[in-house]
Amino acid sequence: MKIGINRPNFFPWCGFCAILDAVDIFIILDDIPVGKNNWVTRNRVQDNQGKTQWMSQSMKTGHLHAVSESILCDVPDWRNAIKRKLENYYRKAPYFDQYKAEVFDLILNPQQNLCRYNMAILEWIIKTLGFNVSIRVSSIMQNDDPSWSPEKRIIELCKGVSGNQYYNGKDGIEKGLYCANTFRKEGLRLFKQLYSPSITTDLSIIHALFVYGPKTLETIRASCSWEEQ
Repeated sequence: MKIGINRPNFFPWCGFCAILDAVDIFIILDDIPVGKNNWVTRNRVQDNQGKTQWMSQSMKTGHLHAVSESILCDVPDWRNAIKRKLENYYRKAPYFDQYKAEVFDLILNPQQNLCRYNMAILEWIIKTLGFNVSIRVSSIMQNDDPSWSPEKRIIELCKGVSGNQYYNGKDGIEKGLYCANTFRKEGLRLFKQLYSPSITTDLSIIHALFVYGPKTLETIRASCSWEEQ
């Protein structure tokens, strides 16, 4: 059983979506802090000059709150601000008209709970791109111990859903957060994502959908491979 694990990111980049495509079960980490300057509350798109621009959610609660307990703010009106930004940047993109209504509905979603808001986005991405993946939520699994290291937590979450393969972005492995030998001792194979530079690199899935449309999944698969550690 192939497993991926991460926080519920805000309109995640294509590498995140490649993990959704690769695994059988994806576990949403909702019982850990949102954190500072990460992808849970923001992501990047491309303006009509080809420059990278941020789109960010506005938070009422701080970065130390758990994802499941974090609340989105309505002031300033960041939802409409993001909508206007995307209309300006992508109105001439080949597939803007095909996806704009659903994307804007997700952005304008009045849900104030951060986790539920972002999970609605992930569920739409899974449906739209046809991923065959089941979603689990870490807080419901009740698989945690304060004494565990982050690596131990990941291993136990994988074992909790009968996983034998863990698929992770390259940063966690290259930064030394996960050790292949430790995973092997627990009966788990560890795979690192290799993502080729392309126009979608570091940009939200919104960009890929507006630009590539039905070929988005093909583009993601062509840009990503996996290396066993």
